Amino acid sequence: MGTPNFARPKNTTTYYVVTPEEQWEIEYLKEGIAEDLDYDLMAEKNDWDRGYPTISYANKSILLSHNLYIALDFELQITSGYYEGATLDYEAYLCLGTGYGFEVNQYSEDQLKAFIREDIEYAELELSDSEVDSEVESIYEWIANTLDSEGQRIEETFARFSQHKLECQGVFSNGEAVYIEKD
Repeated sequence: MGTPNFARPKNTTTYYVVTPEEQWEIEYLKEGIAEDLDYDLMAEKNDWDRGYPTISYANKSILLSHNLYIALDFELQITSGYYEGATLDYEAYLCLGTGYGFEVNQYSEDQLKAFIREDIEYAELELSDSEVDSEVESIYEWIANTLDSEGQRIEETFARFSQHKLECQGVFSNGEAVYIEKD
């Protein structure tokens, strides 16, 4: 039984494929991407996945200027292909003052708004219900806009650093996948 060569991207819209052959090429790639995006290199985190190991190597926090602590933390990642090559991807985490720090793409809009509302209530701000509703909408809009703009910036950089931009056309019942080159 076969398996697709590349893990499904978590946040990118394309499989940004890199084919480094030496360790120095991987380091050069990670440093170049981080520098291009003005991200900080970090102590690498490995998810220890047997099939498609992923290493987070750079991060950046974007803070909302607000009376609550609200930040989006982005981590750049490189995921090994099952047979060869690797793909570039990223994770986005929402951090709230109540201690939440979770992957944004794991929750629906309603769930995110509930977390934000809870954070506002926990902060004991003296707001009416309509003001709380307005704050929730405003914060959620900032999150959505920041995710879109930073995600686009990341993907544009990944496109410049990758050798191939692929799209998965399908996976057969035996696990093999068909990829096509994207323009």
